[in-house]
Amino acid sequence: MLSGVRYAPFGMGRALMDAAPPVSAASACNKEKHQFPQDTILSVGWTTGQQSQEQKQQQQQQQQQQMQDKFCFATPQNHQQMFIRSGCQIPRRVSDSTVADRIRVQPFSSSASLLNSTESGVITGTETVGRGGREEREAAGREEGGEGERERGGQVGEVGEDVVIAIGGNIGNRVANFHRALRMLREAGVQVQRHGCLYESAPAYVTDQPFFLNSAIQARTTLSPHALLSLLKSIEASLGRDLNPHTARRFGPRPLDLDLIFYGSRTVRPEGTAPAETTPASSPSTPLDLVVPHPRLAERPFVLAPMIDLVGGCGKGRDLPQGRPAVEDLQGGEGGQEAKEPSWVFHEAFWKDGVPGLWRNLGGEAAVGGTDLRRVVPLPQRFLRGQSEGRKAEGEGPLWAWEEERRPLVMGVLNVTPDSFSDGGRFTRNGNDSSSSSSSSSSSSSSSASGTHHTNVEVDVEAAVREAERMVAEGADMIDIGGQSTRPGAPRLSTNEELTRVIPVVRAVRFRSPGVIISVDTFDAEVARSAALAGADIINDVSGGAMDPQMLPTVAALNVPFVLMHMRGDPSTMQLSENTAYKNLIADVAAELACQVAAAERAGIPLWNIILDPGIGFAKTGQQNLELIRNLGQLRQELGRWRKGLEHVPMLLGPSRKGFLGKLTGRAAGKDRDWATCAAVAACVAGGADIVRVHNVGAGRDAATVAAAIFRNAGS
Repeated sequence: MLSGVRYAPFGMGRALMDAAPPVSAASACNKEKHQFPQDTILSVGWTTGQQSQEQKQQQQQQQQQQMQDKFCFATPQNHQQMFIRSGCQIPRRVSDSTVADRIRVQPFSSSASLLNSTESGVITGTETVGRGGREEREAAGREEGGEGERERGGQVGEVGEDVVIAIGGNIGNRVANFHRALRMLREAGVQVQRHGCLYESAPAYVTDQPFFLNSAIQARTTLSPHALLSLLKSIEASLGRDLNPHTARRFGPRPLDLDLIFYGSRTVRPEGTAPAETTPASSPSTPLDLVVPHPRLAERPFVLAPMIDLVGGCGKGRDLPQGRPAVEDLQGGEGGQEAKEPSWVFHEAFWKDGVPGLWRNLGGEAAVGGTDLRRVVPLPQRFLRGQSEGRKAEGEGPLWAWEEERRPLVMGVLNVTPDSFSDGGRFTRNGNDSSSSSSSSSSSSSSSASGTHHTNVEVDVEAAVREAERMVAEGADMIDIGGQSTRPGAPRLSTNEELTRVIPVVRAVRFRSPGVIISVDTFDAEVARSAALAGADIINDVSGGAMDPQMLPTVAALNVPFVLMHMRGDPSTMQLSENTAYKNLIADVAAELACQVAAAERAGIPLWNIILDPGIGFAKTGQQNLELIRNLGQLRQELGRWRKGLEHVPMLLGPSRKGFLGKLTGRAAGKDRDWATCAAVAACVAGGADIVRVHNVGAGRDAATVAAAIFRNAGS
């Protein structure tokens, strides 16, 4: 090894320092003692000067052998070219001229960015611009007599390109590896915008290996295709993938696989090759092998399925509700404008060669389900219900294939509040039901226009834990613990007061019922964070992240499932007439949920960690609640108009003991509405609910089980 020399990832070199000019490669390499300046970094930059076709072919063959590893460095004359990948060193003999003519030596600056290169120094191959309005880019930088646009550097401009990256893996903690990879992409400046659903797939090509997890993302980057590929390979290597062609099993097990599927509307192929020749046997290991769009896309349903999730209809023909929060990712302009498709959708391969058609040829939605390909949601490792250990990777929790469940999951409600509409005060010593006219003498309370605001409430933790145990015994899969009432007109607690109510109960339930999923019903980011640290598995936010600007980034950092509910306003204002006015209830709720999901994804919450709740009783009238339940199937279709993946996200419904049921049945007390709740639960299950939230777990579970047997043909 050369003393005092640092090594740069291939494809990221030459972005190191502009302050000092490069040292002559030939003179540096031919010094007798081979002494390099301290803190010097070597990067290999292959030139594209005037060469004969035979020389180009020889050079390409040489490069394909040499650039097999994540990091590279060159030694002086008559020495070996060494490649380092994940601790493995593979010697390769190279000629003196190959090294001396093409090595640049530059001083290293720790503050220099390896990713903001303006000159990558790597042959980028040939790029052509597909249809879809790329004339300006095609004209810029085109070499005279060239076949297409050539990338001259590591960046493509300030705006960047929309790219599609497929993610896969089948060894180690697959879910954790996915999240680490996404975090590393963001840290490298790649803006992850959309995620596909998470799929478990049977292994392809080589079948004697574990099942894979697969998804896809859409991101925006200013990196060139080849610089982006170098970044993807460095992430794979850092997470343990063996990229050594001499030891890695072709199509074999891997902790992580990142494939560049689309790069805007561009076509990329190796230098001097025709499109028909660009079908590599496996994923490209070097920039020289890069082919975009990915040549094996047509034969990979595990890539096509999550990729289709990224596009859908994108709201075509639908306007965002006027005056409602919207995000750029959906609308592409001012509120009310029609959504725009990402640039890669317009690639000629997408429309001309028919990626949607390819998906249909493979069976389309009928291909999803069963052992070969199924949508899943990762659940906590402690969740015990009915999951095969053989389908889990080491260190993972079970995977919830909700579309194949015999019945929906049942979430039991545990309110440790003095003022919840149905069960307030059951587990508090110093609070009363919200209907009470006064509080007990030992509690501190103050009146407000919206009701009685109880403070300094002491929670009876033991009574709450016994109730949780009773619900688990009756069949609850989840316990939803809440310390902040969300009844209409409820005042907001301080963070400290909510923490005092919730955290002791979360800890106690986790200790006494280790196999149950704990959800925490809160719209306070600090409560969410503390609850997760105390043992909670899911964050259930009635505002969908809107009431606390720190909620979405907090949930993203926690890497837990997130129940994202539709609501306008807050609990104190949600039933005002302006918040219950809809032009088209189903379409408007779908559009607003789509906006909330887009905001969550951009904050770092992947789609596979999101559960949607249309918000029964929140900013809806009684008739609107009935309309929502009646049209859950249509709601899914409307979500799919904005993005296909939204049509396949698990959905939670919570009609339990709500006021509209009391008005229909004449039952004034919430505890008397359980029979009406069972009817509503059955209707929700018939409409496709995947989780039902109920106060009476035994009755709700029975209703869900029977309804599923009738409407889903899944048996009892």
